[in-house]
Amino acid sequence: MMNRIALAGLLLFAVLNFILLCGCSHTILVPEVLQQQLDEKIYTACNLWVQDPDRISCLNIQQGRLLPVGTAVDIVEASTDRIVFTDPAGTRYTIRYDAGTMMLPIEEYIRQIFTLQPPEKLLAGIDPATVDKIRRGVIEPGMTGRDVLLAYGYPVASRTPSLANSSWLYWVGPDQTVRIIFRGDKVTALVNSK
Repeated sequence: MMNRIALAGLLLFAVLNFILLCGCSHTILVPEVLQQQLDEKIYTACNLWVQDPDRISCLNIQQGRLLPVGTAVDIVEASTDRIVFTDPAGTRYTIRYDAGTMMLPIEEYIRQIFTLQPPEKLLAGIDPATVDKIRRGVIEPGMTGRDVLLAYGYPVASRTPSLANSSWLYWVGPDQTVRIIFRGDKVTALVNSK
C-alpha cells in the first residue's frame, strides 16, 4: 500500500514538473475572471494599440492604431499565453501575454484590460474635452490617474510596481518609454526617454 502511495506521489511530481518545464498553457475562462452575467457585454477598459492584430504586445506599446476604450468585444479564447477576441466589425485580435514580463497572473491582466462597464459608465464624470483626449490616447498635465489608466492602461508592474508611485512608466516604442509624473492624483509632466 505504501509503495502505491509513494509511486502515485512520484508520478504526480513528475507530471507537475513536466508541465512547469514545458510552459504548457491552459485555458482561462474570461467570463469567470470578470464574473460576467449572461446578458453582460465585455468592453476594453483602456485604449489598446494595434500594429499587427495577430501580435498585440501585452506591454500595450503605443504604436499603430487605437482600439478605443469602451469598445465592445467578444472573447474567442484565452490561455496563459494569449487572449483572442473580436471587435464589433469582426476583426480578430490576439494579445500575446508574457507573465515574466508583466509580473502578474493573466487573470489580473484580464481584469486590467477588459471590463463589464459600458463606455458611458466607464467614462462617467469626466469632462467631454478630457474624454476626447482619452479616446485619442493623449495625456496632458492636469489629467488624473483614472484618465491615464483609461488612455494608456495599467503600467507594467516590473517598471511601476505600485500605482501609489509618483511616476508611471509606459512603452511608446519597443525601446522607448514615457514617464508620467504625478503630484497627488494630477499629471504634472511627461518625460520621454530611450
